[in-house]
Amino acid sequence: LAGPWVRVLEECWQSTLARNRGQMLRVDLTGVTSIDAAGQACLAAMHCKGAEFIAADALIKAIVAEITQGPHPDH
Repeated sequence: LAGPWVRVLEECWQSTLARNRGQMLRVDLTGVTSIDAAGQACLAAMHCKGAEFIAADALIKAIVAEITQGPHPDH
């Protein structure tokens, strides 16, 4: 989840939010092998709006844990 793929994820996320207001959304990260700083920021913003994440890779699980358990000034 890096480079131009972050923007693709943001666009998909915004489109999904518009169609599914009030529903809890899960983001499947099982195919993701790395996440850059912009990707982490995107996931953190999604988490602040209620997204849950599914991860299989140990590194991605650690990043998700950091995002979901860390302090968020936006909350």
